[in-house]
Amino acid sequence: SEALLAHSAGGITEAMLAWGSLLLARGGKVRAAAWERDLTLRTLGYSTDNGAYYYYNTAPNASYEQTMLRVAEYAAAARLPYRYWLADSWWYYKGTPARGRPGGGVTNWTARPDVFPRGFEALTAATGWRVQGHNRYWDATTGYARANGGRYSFLRDRGSGYALPVDAAFWGDLLRNASRWGLAVYEQDWLDYELDHFAPLTQSASLGGDWLPPKGGGGGPPLFPPGGGPPP
Repeated sequence: SEALLAHSAGGITEAMLAWGSLLLARGGKVRAAAWERDLTLRTLGYSTDNGAYYYYNTAPNASYEQTMLRVAEYAAAARLPYRYWLADSWWYYKGTPARGRPGGGVTNWTARPDVFPRGFEALTAATGWRVQGHNRYWDATTGYARANGGRYSFLRDRGSGYALPVDAAFWGDLLRNASRWGLAVYEQDWLDYELDHFAPLTQSASLGGDWLPPKGGGGGPPLFPPGGGPPP
């Protein structure tokens, strides 16, 4: 077992920075690398996250594609230098909500045609903005899973209706495909639900650490260049 302890006489902020330094050292990471690679840390962006006006809400009589094009037009007229935008959970395919769990898990992490009729690529080209793409927990019925006819290994838990990818090739393929429509930052949300309700994660001391590192770029070439993702 291993324990990391950080403390500081300088207050909460200094203690958190010290804790972060310990984790960076443990993982062989450099603090400045995040700033250099992450577009969302260096530039202004537009969010549709929970609490935003266009969170599961569009302009009157408009699709999400039309709504975001209007936002981009307004930003240009107002000279707001947005370089990216956060697309929350309203754009991809989800399963049917099960009792005791909100929403549905992800079945396919691609844009629905009723949301972006011309596709994500067209919206990225029109706005010139890269994308911070939100994702939630995976659904046991996901078409990516080999058990459901897909190409990749997933652990599935029928009790919770959750699934977990355990195939390193899956992450590389998913993020490289997403880079074609403008993904700059992948946002893995809902980890609390995944860790609390997916039975294999509650029964294994190592699974939580095993499935996360592939997304962290531990080895191999980076999925995205230093600019934060492919140019639109």
